[in-house]
Amino acid sequence: MLGFVLLVVPGISFAGEQKNKGVEIVATPESGTGPIWVSLKPKIKNLKEPLQFNWYFGDGEESAKRVPPPHFYKHGKSAVVLEVTDGNGKRYSASVTIDAASPG
Repeated sequence: MLGFVLLVVPGISFAGEQKNKGVEIVATPESGTGPIWVSLKPKIKNLKEPLQFNWYFGDGEESAKRVPPPHFYKHGKSAVVLEVTDGNGKRYSASVTIDAASPG
């Protein structure tokens, strides 16, 4: 039996998604002294094609590209969420926190 979670990010919620190891986010870098540019890409395992991607960058911006262009983070922590819908219509999600520390 698959478990379902309610994922809540400020201003965004996803109900009925499956959080599993089939979807991960690779962020380079995940942290650093802000402002920083972060490259994001999905790591997908064993999901039925075609795949649909929805990225939520934690600052109100979004992208539907498989690999979005590098994203700019000024200062503070931002929760990045990736939602992937597979060829069967099942939704999967992954998240990572980007920490753009203030210069100190």
